[in-house]
Amino acid sequence: MLWMVKLAESLALPPGLFATLTLLLAVLLARHRRGFALALAAVSLAFAAACTPAVGDLLLAPLERAYAPPARPSGDAIVVLGAGFSAATPDFADPALDTGTLYGDSGERVLAAAALYLELHLPIVLSGGPLIRANGKSYAFALIAARDLAALGVPRRDMYVDPTSRTTEENAEHTALILRRLHRMHPILVASAAQMARAVMDFRRVELVVTPYPVGYTVSEVPTPLAYALLPSETGLDETAAALHEDLGILAARLHLHG
Repeated sequence: MLWMVKLAESLALPPGLFATLTLLLAVLLARHRRGFALALAAVSLAFAAACTPAVGDLLLAPLERAYAPPARPSGDAIVVLGAGFSAATPDFADPALDTGTLYGDSGERVLAAAALYLELHLPIVLSGGPLIRANGKSYAFALIAARDLAALGVPRRDMYVDPTSRTTEENAEHTALILRRLHRMHPILVASAAQMARAVMDFRRVELVVTPYPVGYTVSEVPTPLAYALLPSETGLDETAAALHEDLGILAARLHLHG
């Protein structure tokens, strides 16, 4: 019964709804435009498959397993790459001021940085924008993360912010400038597990030898039951899109395409 409810939800809500509608359209067109209907049905089924956790996990797992978290991380600095945030929203550090909130795995990156700092007492570089100015305030991942880390007990004097980076490539370039001023060249790199392979390549390009510290894993080692893993879902589409984004980024880095 539960699976039937999940199937109905999968087909009635986006993204499965789009596959359902295009497949129905293909059926309606089959009598008069057979070739077009077959092509439309193929596209519909391919899109539906791309939206399943089964396909998303298959594409994302190799990226997330490229680097394992080190048992004893070592380095001379902690670098945290930015992720999602919302501007002008309440946050636990100062909920009355609407100075922005981290979302996605951004919070886990900040918690990892705080834990590493408590263990190693290394300077933290927070790299991530984009820098948004509105209502007389500035918002960026790096600024919000610095505020949250301060609320968790990390001294402001040990944090360095780069709020203008828009890409992983810019993260690496801007961070390299900060670390060279600090005379530190072997940072512990905190980023999502899926992003880590591309991030390591970008940091290697600016001659920084990093210790990868991946967080924010999505693919579970405990497999989803196949009956559910084959249902189109927002989660499946997000995983597929994230994996393809990283694969394209890695390809661009290997072809030395920048920008």
